[in-house]
Amino acid sequence: MNNYKALYRKYRPQTFSDVVDQEHVTRTLKNSIKLGHISHAYLFNGPRGVGKTTIARVFAKAINCLNPNGEEPCGECEVCKSIVNGSNPDIIEIDAASRTRVEQMRDTLEKTSFLPTMSKYKVYIIDEIHMLSSNSFNALLKTLEEPPAHVIFILCTTEVEKVIPTIRSRCQRFDFHLIDKDAMVSHLIDVSKEEDINISEEAISLIAESAEGGMRDALSLLDQVSSFSLSDEITKEDVLMISGRLSTSTLTEIAWSVYKNNSTETINLIDSVIKLGKEVERITQDLISFYKDILVIKNTNRDLKKSGYELDEFKMLVKEISNDSIYGYIEDLTNAMTNYRFTTNKKLYFELALIKMCGRKDRQPSFERKEIEEKYDPNKVYTNPFLEKKTEDVKPIEEPKVVEEPKPKETKEETTETELETIIEVPEVQITEETQENEELPLNEEDNSLELEVPEIKESTQEEIVNDEESEYDIHFIEEILNNSDKPFKEEIIEKLSTSSKLTKGTALHKFSLMLEGSSVVASSRGAFILTFPVVGQCNLVMKEENVKGIVELIKLSTGSDLSYIALPQDLWSKLAKEYVNIYRSNAISGKNEYIKLTKIPCPGLNIGKEKKKVEHDNKYKDLEDLFGEDFIKVK
Repeated sequence: MNNYKALYRKYRPQTFSDVVDQEHVTRTLKNSIKLGHISHAYLFNGPRGVGKTTIARVFAKAINCLNPNGEEPCGECEVCKSIVNGSNPDIIEIDAASRTRVEQMRDTLEKTSFLPTMSKYKVYIIDEIHMLSSNSFNALLKTLEEPPAHVIFILCTTEVEKVIPTIRSRCQRFDFHLIDKDAMVSHLIDVSKEEDINISEEAISLIAESAEGGMRDALSLLDQVSSFSLSDEITKEDVLMISGRLSTSTLTEIAWSVYKNNSTETINLIDSVIKLGKEVERITQDLISFYKDILVIKNTNRDLKKSGYELDEFKMLVKEISNDSIYGYIEDLTNAMTNYRFTTNKKLYFELALIKMCGRKDRQPSFERKEIEEKYDPNKVYTNPFLEKKTEDVKPIEEPKVVEEPKPKETKEETTETELETIIEVPEVQITEETQENEELPLNEEDNSLELEVPEIKESTQEEIVNDEESEYDIHFIEEILNNSDKPFKEEIIEKLSTSSKLTKGTALHKFSLMLEGSSVVASSRGAFILTFPVVGQCNLVMKEENVKGIVELIKLSTGSDLSYIALPQDLWSKLAKEYVNIYRSNAISGKNEYIKLTKIPCPGLNIGKEKKKVEHDNKYKDLEDLFGEDFIKVK
């Protein structure tokens, strides 16, 4: 005959003082016994394995004990012993999940009118009360309204919202919480000593974490690992192997490979974990919980006191990873968990989710902050294909010196209309009869939208629209952006660039973020955008060859995308934007669907990419020139 008892049964609390970490419940029940305020119905709500049924039994013993020790049951009298061994006919435990039919409930309730056999009160402990059918609830409700004086109902549930309101309102409700980790660890240590189980503190801590607040789960896991290691000390690795969980170091390693967008390393890590017998669903749950913990620590500075969270690798990950990245990762993993229900090949959906996570470049910087200095090399040549003049042999900023006047440069060959039409997909515009009559086009419709930030300006005359040698900007670059405008992407650029100054503070890129102060992103395609400044000199500064590379690197750091840009004065942009809108309306009214070309409008003082003659002066103004540009610094 097997006389062995599982630990969770052997160490089930027999008195209120034995209960772990539910003082708000035990204290109230003890005081009600002391005052004689015994209610006819109680509703115990809470997660599984936190002591609902156990406290119900202790309460049944306490109110029926023949020799109570204050408010505690003695545990020695006939009534207490009969309740412990389950032979007391007045303590009726019912599993509502298996007795959902109304006939079964009525049969049980009919017996409530009989007086107790050996106890003062007849106690009905009904587990999983939320599983009852509607008719069974109605049958129970009638008895709860006017119960016999000798009957007490204790209803236990893990989903209290499924209990009908008329039942809840007739009960004293107690909400049980998850057991605190420290209290659980202390109890597990006592049980280990009592059972002579050789186990390390790290292993006990991990058991408490794995139990997720349920004492029954913790004792069951302790029971299992004690059988796994008979003589040697039980270690953290033993607990991980038995529980199927991943260690924090493994989760951190996987999270780093995902953050670096290294899908190959990520899949290899997951394969090695699965080969150890870990289940895909459990790995997914552990990753979701891991990312959730990072989010909590990152935004609340709470110490979750979990094993491995004190490691430097984990702390660095918390510092580097962004909230947007975490939201995306959790979303992908949650979607994979949903798909697991509809397939037998869970690993397929898991690997797809991981690859998608590794591809979320839009949700995180393209490289870590600690690598900014290494990534930014002022001596590296950068070429911008959209500028009329390519930046070749770019050198670091040197001391001001007098240079010869540059020779007139050759303008690059214009892109033909045929070539542009093969690259640009012009959106089709639907013209209604009403539009043709009014000769106006609603530009903010979803399918025909082109929302541009166009300040009010006076009508331009034909005499103004002429070529000017002082204007050094690429009209084709602007045309491509406007013909492929993407307003949501523009808003995304604006949002991400707003944090560039904070992101680069203390790095070599910070001076470039200062150059963009006062600018506005007014239009954008998926590959480039237009900046505007109030002053022409600011445009010249940010379009200088020695500054373009640093600003593009800054944009890449802030947005995670390789983007080109052009800077224009606000008044010039107003004229170009208005001309584009007028042509767009005209084409829409006439039914044309073609690439829109713009006329190059003069802008005196705009010298994008052109070297200006420098005047040598005292070096003490060099820092000011580097920051604001010589267009704003005049030495007298």
